Parts: sequence; structure tokens; C-alpha cells
Amino acid sequence: SIVFAGIGTFVVLLLSAAVALDAARRIGRPAPLPAALGPLVPRLSLAQRLQHFALVAAFVVLVVTGLPLRFPESEALASLYLAMGGLRGARAAHHGAGALLAAAGLAHAVYALVLLARARLDVRCAWPMLPARQDVRDARALTGYQLGLRPEPPTFDRHTFRSKIHYFAVAFGLPVMVASGFVLGFPVAIGNHLPDVAIGMAHLAHRDEALAAIAIVVVWHLYLVHVAPRPHHRFLTWIDGRITRGRWLAEHGREAARTKETP
Repeated sequence: SIVFAGIGTFVVLLLSAAVALDAARRIGRPAPLPAALGPLVPRLSLAQRLQHFALVAAFVVLVVTGLPLRFPESEALASLYLAMGGLRGARAAHHGAGALLAAAGLAHAVYALVLLARARLDVRCAWPMLPARQDVRDARALTGYQLGLRPEPPTFDRHTFRSKIHYFAVAFGLPVMVASGFVLGFPVAIGNHLPDVAIGMAHLAHRDEALAAIAIVVVWHLYLVHVAPRPHHRFLTWIDGRITRGRWLAEHGREAARTKETP
């Protein structure tokens, strides 16, 4: 419990500090006026959007049905259980969402293998979300800008280092949640083949990882993707997979230069 809680607390505090730096940079400065949308640039494929839809749906249902168990003293959360038909209905919804989460993780694993096969086993080409040295330089440059040490923020390639943090937060957290969820969902069938401490460890891992995931999504992901004011922002990107050309050029300048401004 101490290990999971410690790791989760460290990650949340680190990401909270990054959000605080970004917010402090914006204090006292007028938010950029919404720019005309202009031409739209394809950004997310249909397969990527479908995986994201499944992940969002599973996450929301798991949070709504899981938090009342973690905080049973909350009357507001208890009312959610009543709206879902009580504990039995909430449990069924939680298990269904857990199955959807597991299916989304499996589908993404297959998707990643397909990309690798198409790239003829070129890992860097197939999986551009893998961390690189440039990500460290980008993080340092962005921090310098937020501290007022640089006049302009850096531009990025197709995937920013912050997007990679989002991605790997899910990549590491999803297996923990699915594995511990299966142990808790089938304590007899699975627990009988595991050590005595397995049920308790699964409970602690499931609880602490869930709280860390909620904090990361609320504090980090939603702020950077939808809350932080920026020009050329478009909320519907996660639905139709397109961003404005202005945002593409402003935030992904290295990709624009590499592709000669051809998305």
C-alpha cells in the first residue's frame, strides 16, 4: 500500500506542479482570443478515436460506480448507487465497464502490433509515442518558458512529451487495474490459486491506482487538453480527430517543418 500510494502521490504532485507553472505563466495575461477555425488537419484516425471512446466510457462508469465504495460516508455518492438500482446494479455496471476497459487494452495491444508489422519491425517508426532524448529537451525548454527564462514556448513534433506522459500513465495503470479487478471480481476462482495476501494486495492496488488515475485525468489531462486557454483550440478534436491548421503549426512546428507543412 505504501509503495502504490507513494508512487501515486509523487506522480500527482509532479503533474500538479507542472499545471501550477503553466497557470502561473498565464496569470495577468489575457487569454488568447478564439481564432477563426480555418482549414482543419486530420490528427486522429478512426481506430484511435474508437479506442479513446471506449477508454473514456469505461473510465467514467468505473469512477461513478467505484468512488461510492471508496467513500461510503458521502451521501452524494451514495445517491448515485440508488440511481443505478442499488449495489447490484452498480456492481454489474462496474464489472461491465471493467470488461470494456480490458477489451480496450487488448485492442490497443493488437493495434500496436499491427503498426509494428506495417513498419517492418521498425519500432521508432511504428511507435512514435516512445520516449526520446528530445522529450527531455522539450520539457526543459517548456519549463524555462514557464519560469520566464525563454521568450517563446518550444514547438514540438507530432507527439509532445506531455502527450507521452498521458499515454504511459494509461499504459502502466491499465494492466494494474485490470489484473487487480479480475482478482477482486473472482476471489474464489482466482484467489485459490494465489498466495493468501493476493486479495489484500489486489484491493490496495486497485484502490490506490484508481485514485491516482482520477487525479491525473482531472488535474493534468483535462486541464492541458480542454481548460488551458490557447489560440486555435477546437473542442471537437477528440470526436472527429481534426485540429485547426493554426494549432498544428503553432504547437507542432517541428512536424510541420519535417513534412514541409503538409499534414
